[in-house]
Amino acid sequence: MQVGFTRLSPEERDRRIRLKSLPDKARGRMYLISKCIREKTDNIVIFLGQGSDELTQGYIYFLKAPSPKVAAEDSERLMKELCLFDVLRADKTTDAHGLELGSPHATTLCLKR
Repeated sequence: MQVGFTRLSPEERDRRIRLKSLPDKARGRMYLISKCIREKTDNIVIFLGQGSDELTQGYIYFLKAPSPKVAAEDSERLMKELCLFDVLRADKTTDAHGLELGSPHATTLCLKR
């Protein structure tokens, strides 16, 4: 039996609405990991490596870039877009379980935006 929004607590309703605003598959995995962390530990602050691959050109396709200049330009573009997508998604899914997200590689960049 599926429970409708009318029978949910206000907190649960807000949590489901926040999750529905996230469009990709990664949200489900991050949500479940956050849930597990919250249920099995006392940690409320977690650190993620968001931005490290973009910053250091750690993705495999950087090896096939036509030149180092093109790779650097793509790395800069990815870092700029990181705050709009990856960090926002991660923040919403961890927030659903009352966890605080720390993303050292991306935090400074996102604050400048």
